[in-house]
Formats: sequence, structure tokens, C-alpha cells
Amino acid sequence: MSLRYLSLVTVLGCAGQLLGCAGERALSSAAHEDATIRRVARDRLRAEEEQQCAGLSRAERQTSVLDPRDIVGVRPLFEQTARLKQTWNALRGSLIELRSERAETKQWLARRARCEIASLAAEDSAAAYNPLALGPVQVEVAELATGFAVAIRTAHDDPALAKRVLRASEALRSERTASR
Repeated sequence: MSLRYLSLVTVLGCAGQLLGCAGERALSSAAHEDATIRRVARDRLRAEEEQQCAGLSRAERQTSVLDPRDIVGVRPLFEQTARLKQTWNALRGSLIELRSERAETKQWLARRARCEIASLAAEDSAAAYNPLALGPVQVEVAELATGFAVAIRTAHDDPALAKRVLRASEALRSERTASR
């Protein structure tokens, strides 16, 4: 082996090590940046949770608005959609009828639902069974003679999410009938 070849191998080896070290520093910096982004996002979600849940008791925060024992019925939520000259009904989520045994207003129930959505978003592991935790959803509450109607609507035109919201709502209803 010539001296020139050994020198070239040594130089290339050192350059490879230097690049490796710089690459490790770049990965470390990217990981630190990722952690910072996650921490800022988590802090924002916690702040949103505190804002949405302000004034609610601990018991109200810990119980779901969609308690299976209170669910009377679940139906698909369709909305009329139009493009150009065509009009059709598109699935947008679910409509859950709740029995009300407490002296609760629709505004308070809607506030509890917004708190629950914020709490589920702030948790690391969202509950897959809860239709409020499946993605960006909006909740509207209407009063009925015997309770409330809770409309869970996808925030965006997302047919797959609308189906998942409906299936999760129906599963909650099934859970109620199974526990009887």
C-alpha cells in the first residue's frame, strides 16, 4: 500500500467523521426544535382548555356530556350541499338526543361540550370512542321537550370524519342499550 493511498483514506475517514458529527448536531438541533414546537402546541392546548373550562366544577369536567345513560337516540346529521346546479344531502356528523334530568340550559351544555373538546385535544391520547375527540368538530345544542339535541358536525367538509363521528355516536348509544 502506498503512503498516498493511506493519506487519502485517512483524510476521507476524518471528513466522514466530521460530516457525521455535523449531522448529529443537525439532528440534535432538529429534535430540540421539534420538542419546542410540541411544547408550545401543548401549552396552547392547555390554555384553550383552561379558557373553555373556566367556571365548570371538577365533576362537570370529569363527566362526559355524552354519557351513554342519557342518550335517547342517535341519527345521522345531513346538510344540504350545492355545487353549480346540483344539490344533495351530505353526511356531516351525528345528531344525539339526550335525556335531561338536571336543571341544565342548552348554553351550559354547549359550554360543557366545548370544555370536553378542549380537554380531549389537550390530552396526549384522545378517546377513540368519543365522537368529540375524533377530529375538528363543532357542537350545537338545541332544547327539546324532554332534553336536548346535540349536533356534532365536522368542522370541514370531510366525509370520512363524518362517518367516524356517526359510528362513534352510535357506539355510545349501543353501549347504553348493552348496559341495561
